[in-house]
Amino acid sequence: MTQWCDMWSTENPNEQEELQEPNLSESIDFINRLIDRESHLVAPDKIFLGGISQGFATAVAAYLTGCKALGGLIGYAGWAYPGLSPYEVPAVPFASDDGKWKIKYGDMNYQMARTPIFLSHARDDPTVPVKNERALCKALHNIGLKEVEWHEYEYGGHWITEPDSIDRLVYFINRNLGLLEDDSS
Repeated sequence: MTQWCDMWSTENPNEQEELQEPNLSESIDFINRLIDRESHLVAPDKIFLGGISQGFATAVAAYLTGCKALGGLIGYAGWAYPGLSPYEVPAVPFASDDGKWKIKYGDMNYQMARTPIFLSHARDDPTVPVKNERALCKALHNIGLKEVEWHEYEYGGHWITEPDSIDRLVYFINRNLGLLEDDSS
């Protein structure tokens, strides 16, 4: 089974978290190096980082450690790794002298805080309980990421709910790339 790091349980991602750290750090470094390479070819605000399940949990961790604003984050059936989990309870990031917000993962600047995030999860997911991604959604809000879209579906299992979630994802990407016509005229 392909995975980003070893873990004990997807139902309780905090269980035996010491198993996750070695490979998780390598995966985060890999993703951040990839984003750095791609951002020399494409403007960072045109890069969307996403994943399904552990892939998105790792993508969020990479984003928060990479300290670089992107076009958006896209996550299906994800959760928060242990370092972010404490932020399920309200936490207020504070500004430092250099204008960046200090959080456990790294420094989050104003542009990062405005990165749009798309989250989607089915209630009947047998692998990752929907409560895990609800907690991630809350944690992201609590660390200052305010543009979080949450889409919850009754059915879809541990995958992408079709066609609704795909339609919403396409709209999300097009809107954040500025590809939608202005209908305010």
